[in-house]
Amino acid sequence: MLSRDIRNSVRRFLAAFWGFAFLFSALRSEAAGKKEGWSVVPLPNISYSTDTGLNLGAFANIYFYGRGEENLYPNFQHQINVSFIWSTKGSWYVHGFFDSKSLAPGLRLTGAVTYKDNYAGRFYGYNGVASPYVPELDQDKSFYGLRRKLFRAMGSVQGTVTGSLRWMGGLVFRRLSLAETVENSLYGEYVNCGLIRSDEVSGGSLLETRGGFVYDTRDIEAIPNRGINAEAYLTAVADLSHRRYHSLSAVLHFRHFVPLGTDKVIFAYHVGYQGLLAGRLPFYSLQELSALYYFDADYEGLGSRYTMRGTMYCRMLANSYLWSNAEFRIRLFQFDLFRQHFDVVTNPFFDTGLIVKPFRLQEQMNAVIGEGENPVWSGNRGRFHCSAGLGLKLHMNSSFVFSFEVARAFNPSLVSGVGMSLSTAYIF
Repeated sequence: MLSRDIRNSVRRFLAAFWGFAFLFSALRSEAAGKKEGWSVVPLPNISYSTDTGLNLGAFANIYFYGRGEENLYPNFQHQINVSFIWSTKGSWYVHGFFDSKSLAPGLRLTGAVTYKDNYAGRFYGYNGVASPYVPELDQDKSFYGLRRKLFRAMGSVQGTVTGSLRWMGGLVFRRLSLAETVENSLYGEYVNCGLIRSDEVSGGSLLETRGGFVYDTRDIEAIPNRGINAEAYLTAVADLSHRRYHSLSAVLHFRHFVPLGTDKVIFAYHVGYQGLLAGRLPFYSLQELSALYYFDADYEGLGSRYTMRGTMYCRMLANSYLWSNAEFRIRLFQFDLFRQHFDVVTNPFFDTGLIVKPFRLQEQMNAVIGEGENPVWSGNRGRFHCSAGLGLKLHMNSSFVFSFEVARAFNPSLVSGVGMSLSTAYIF
């Protein structure tokens, strides 16, 4: 539970947040009503998740919709997002994202830079429920503690093949640094028994080259009412630090948005796959979820809000995994305020996840650590899991979303309590 001082600070921050938001909306109402040219929205950044705690910071969304006949609203020509977040559970990050459909004729250019220091992170072992979980040990400075730093820089380019089909290529550089936060941790146990190699202990640098295809027929990118958005690409990763963890993986996504008789009820579903085809991965890269657009700093799986909502983040680390998300997006009512248009939407959802190819499972099964209960092997090989929940969304001008979701995994060893998330945007 949050202390009284923290709760009071949060209330004051929330009051300032809404006051600033409405004041800003009022001051820029005329420009917002036209929905053309540049749109700049700087706001306090408040989010929450069970994994990371309360996140406080600031962000700015900058859009250029075009002018006259070139106006693409509610879609955009250029998009720039910058954000800073500090978390009450122990992390902070700075993040910048750029996306342009017209800076270079015929090409879509995308870039992102992230630095994140998660000094109260968690390591729960390999292969989900194959690794035992004891909730009583999962406290501050816990048995599962692991400090993780990430620097990530990416750039990609897309060009038209024909119609809605585009080719894609890009580079992603990642530098990951790891450090124990307590003695006698699960991370230390994995190191001692060789499940984490000596050259993996402190992290390393990886360079990813990617190439493939994108198919997109969505009517509105931020809040689709209809259409398909699919991605299929290969990632070749070079180990710059140790020269031994080179790999080739496949990434597949299929997203479909279907109006059920009216745009007030949308059935949306997503199927994703990320899998190792050849080579080998270092353990510290397992939780990195490959994404075409890094709108946010956190893309981690399998688990947490971008893959299986209601599960602990990084709970299921494996070489390959498959997951799906299905939800109904039901528009409850709409209203106009300060010449801005708002829609209130609820989204009941159901998520599933499957470990397709485990990571060092045989070594995990054979590990012997002292006497008593084995902290690295539970005797359970379960790979398929489900979760379900309910969300509430506030759309602003069909281009910005405030999101609140509550979910729970069906398997109690994958979640501590109920998972909650307060953020911006849909997960797909």
